[in-house]
Amino acid sequence: MPNQHVAQWLCLLALTSGVAARADVATLGPLTVADFVRPAEYEAVQLSPSGKYLAVAMRRDGVKLVTVLFTQTLAVASVVKFNPPNEAHQIHWANDERLLVSIASVPSIVDFPAATGELYGVNADGSQGRIVFGARAGDERPERLSRVHDFRGLHRITSLLPDDPDHVLISTYARSKRGDYITNAALLNVYTGQLRVVSRAPLKDAFLLADHAGVVRFAIGRNKALETVLFYRATGKASWQRVSSFSYGTGALVPVAFADESDNVFVLDNRGTSTRGLYSLDLATGSLTEVFRDPRVDIEAALVAPHDGVAYAVRYVPGHVAYHILPNAQPYAGMMHAAQQKFPNAAINLTSLTRDRSKAVVEVTGAREPGTFYLYDARSNDFAYLLRTRRWLDPARMADVRAVDITARDGQWLQGFLTEPRSAPRPGPLVVMPHGGPHGTKDGPLFDATAQLLAYHGYTVLTVNYRGSQGYGAAFNAAGFGQWGGIIAHDITDAVRWAIAAGVADPRRVAIFGTSFGAYAAMKNAIDEPALYRCAIGV
Repeated sequence: MPNQHVAQWLCLLALTSGVAARADVATLGPLTVADFVRPAEYEAVQLSPSGKYLAVAMRRDGVKLVTVLFTQTLAVASVVKFNPPNEAHQIHWANDERLLVSIASVPSIVDFPAATGELYGVNADGSQGRIVFGARAGDERPERLSRVHDFRGLHRITSLLPDDPDHVLISTYARSKRGDYITNAALLNVYTGQLRVVSRAPLKDAFLLADHAGVVRFAIGRNKALETVLFYRATGKASWQRVSSFSYGTGALVPVAFADESDNVFVLDNRGTSTRGLYSLDLATGSLTEVFRDPRVDIEAALVAPHDGVAYAVRYVPGHVAYHILPNAQPYAGMMHAAQQKFPNAAINLTSLTRDRSKAVVEVTGAREPGTFYLYDARSNDFAYLLRTRRWLDPARMADVRAVDITARDGQWLQGFLTEPRSAPRPGPLVVMPHGGPHGTKDGPLFDATAQLLAYHGYTVLTVNYRGSQGYGAAFNAAGFGQWGGIIAHDITDAVRWAIAAGVADPRRVAIFGTSFGAYAAMKNAIDEPALYRCAIGV
């Protein structure tokens, strides 16, 4: 990085102090449209295993870079910045001093960054920087990188191998002539870039799961018939065995983490049940034991510690964000209980921990909070404020979000969410925002910049998880197959009529707005119900 910019970065980084960020919020004037659509200033924070450093991914002048700070003083240790159109993507600490930064680039055909599949390794002090994996591996001058014309492959970090400071285990995805990706697991030297394949996946485009020793034991993916196929092997040298396959929309068993040193593994399963639950699978006997399942909604995510692969909780959304914490997963369970107590109804993510588990970076996202990072000290049970992702959006000025129960015309229960303007008369103008997809995604109660923008200007915003949405069981998802203009459209209409009947919406002032499939839904509903909407927008 050119020397003349160092002082500029130092001044900008002063914003990471809690006092500066909070004072800045207090002096903000009226919010503009640009405030809501502006990308997050800070996107990720990772604590090094020793606790000495914090790696912060941030946006400056439209480019994402990584700054390494000394944890104790927040002084700058180094800055990793690539030459546009390249920018930082994701960050991982490979050991106490070595940082891995994946690279993104803005291809000429789109206006947003996409991962190039490359990994850049650099020491915390900025020395020994080089691309250790990918199309430009070996390039030691990141500021001179040009645009990638040939994306030769992708990667996913499968295990950080905490007992091996020189290597990480990655899944590599090499593009074949047919356009799919051949998957292997390989040991990557984080200093030299030397790569050694240790396992070849039994199917293409596979997700690989390793045990606590870093041995790949599961492979899961989809075949051309859109079946989910699961493979397993008992040891790293054993042959792969096909365990099962599941047709799309009928449910699946998905391994998420090994439970302990024995042959038990936590899996998510929704075969033959109304919703997806967490189970313990005994690999020796094949028996499944239910750990947790909500009868109304699916488990949304299993939370797994990034550096040692320990599963410590599952998240689900029965109207609000809720967790089932695994009691034996200490000290993670204790950290989650402490965070839940301090930040109720929020999404909580332990982004990284020290090796001795005494400190952790905790990311908190709520209905009115776009994201705040804290440094948690397990010894004092204290959450020290670090920084906010969008410091210009004061949560006190944002709108509340509440879950609502909606009954469709055929009696089906639907979950919706209302983002309501502060101190606005009711009934008022309503904007219904059908989500995209329609399958594999859903709406929830957490911060949504578009909904908050509209609420700030006096509009109530309604989102609804129509049939076909993710999160309510395989049957609910499958009910939307072939019904994009049928049942799905009816569910959206029924949600609007519910809002009118409940006194939330003025029937003379209703608009519908959506992006992607939501755009189709907006157009279709306006055609089907021309008297219901004053405006329809599809993006």
